[in-house]
Formats: sequence, C-alpha cells, structure tokens
Amino acid sequence: VEYLEYMGLVVYEGREPKDNFKGSASLGIMMANAAGGIWIGHTVPGFPDLKPEAPIFPPEELKNGHMLMCLTLDLATLNSLAIAIKQTEPSVPRINIPVKLKSYLPEWGNLMVPDKPVKISKTSVRKTKVLHFVTRDKSLRGLILARSPGDTRCLYKSFAKTKGIVMDVYGHKEHNALVECDRKYSIRNINSVALKFTDQEVYYITNSSDSMGFAVSTGGAWQRSGISKHQYWMCTGNIENQPLSAKGGIVACASNFQIWRAFDILKVTEPQCPPLDIADL
Repeated sequence: VEYLEYMGLVVYEGREPKDNFKGSASLGIMMANAAGGIWIGHTVPGFPDLKPEAPIFPPEELKNGHMLMCLTLDLATLNSLAIAIKQTEPSVPRINIPVKLKSYLPEWGNLMVPDKPVKISKTSVRKTKVLHFVTRDKSLRGLILARSPGDTRCLYKSFAKTKGIVMDVYGHKEHNALVECDRKYSIRNINSVALKFTDQEVYYITNSSDSMGFAVSTGGAWQRSGISKHQYWMCTGNIENQPLSAKGGIVACASNFQIWRAFDILKVTEPQCPPLDIADL
C-alpha cells in the first residue's frame, strides 16, 4: 500500500500470563510520519482487525463498554512512548517503519529487540516509567505511567500520593473494597456511572460490567480534596484488575478542567471517606 512508504505503524496488544510471565494488558496503536503522529490507547481486544474485508472494530465487542483515547504527539514523545510501551511487554503483531522514517523513530525499532532479563531479587520488577507529554498543538499536558508485568503497585495510588490529590477510581476491581483516605491523598471507589442522553433517558452502568476504566481527582468545591492546588486530573488506561493480576499496563493522566468535568459528571453519587477522627487532625 502506497501510504506505508511514508507512514509508520505499530499495533500492540495484550498477552496472557504464562509460567513466570505475569501478562500484559497493553492495547494500542501508534502512527507517525516525518511531522509527528498519533497514539491511540484503548481497551478493545482484537482492535484494529487489519484482515481484508474484516470489520475494523470486532463485532463481538460492540456490546461491551470500552475506552479509546487519541493524542497527537511530536516525534520525540512518540519515541519516549515506545520505551514506555516496551516496559509493559505487549505482543506486537504489526509494525511498519519505512526506511525514510527509521532515523526519526529509532525507539520503534527497539520494540522488537528483547530486553535483558531483570535480575531476580525482592524488587525484580522494573521501575515505573513516567513520561511527561504535551500534544502537538500545546493544548494539553500530562503524564504517562507505564508498569512492567509483575509489578503489584497501584498506579492510581502512586499518582494520587505524588500529586497530593483525592482520586475516585471506576472500573478496576481491586478498588471495589478499597477506600484509603488520608489528609494528604486518598483513593475511593466509584461503584457505577450514568450516561444521560438528550431524550432524558439515563443508563446506569456498574463497574463490574464495564471494560472501561478511569479516575478523576475531586476538584469541585463540594468535594473532598487533597493538599495540592491542582485538582483537575483525569486518568485512564488499560491496567484492568491491577494489582491483583499484576499485568503490565499504561495509565495516561491529564490536568484539564473540561476533560475532568466530562468524566466527573458520570458519577452517580459522590464516593465518601469515613469521617476523620479528631485525633487525626
């Protein structure tokens, strides 16, 4: 195909646990030319289906709730993103790097080069990679966090603690029974969300029946907040069932009021923390 002569493409997808390998939950697409490119992170198994005459979106997934996130990024960020993706150890069923782009996308080629094994120790997982990014039009800044398979640390908890915020998490099973409240940061569980349409119909969806996951900081004046002055964070990714399954995966977070508000209003009720004991104040 003619466009493949100037368009780089990477399709990566999850891997199931096997033997000592804890699995990868990473799903996504990167595309780029000499000017820049896009990253699509998602939760749809089998997407995109690139077989001739096949639906690009798997029909069997139409009944399930999913997330697709698209960011336009410069080449430097796309190379750094490839390093982060590699840390999650996904399968790469499709990769195309035209000769004209090899010098622009050196880290894309490294996706196919095996890493040296991590030395066995009590901390044998690789350190969480944190990538600061900005979209090509400079309209959005944020962070991408990538975890290696076997790492049981909760990315949302780590992010909330680092930023000094309260995060409400939807769609990740390990948070169903987790309410961790602190004066400096907190993690709370969103049990269900509601989609409201113009005909005034409301659809309620529980986190146990949804494939999508996201987290929002509690930025509203009526909400509990942490110690940070910057409260309008929204995060989403494909680290389902973490830390229970310990799969590798990626979470992307952005601080933007419009994005935060679009997800915050999905909550049916505001999660609560237990009342603080006077002795804790």
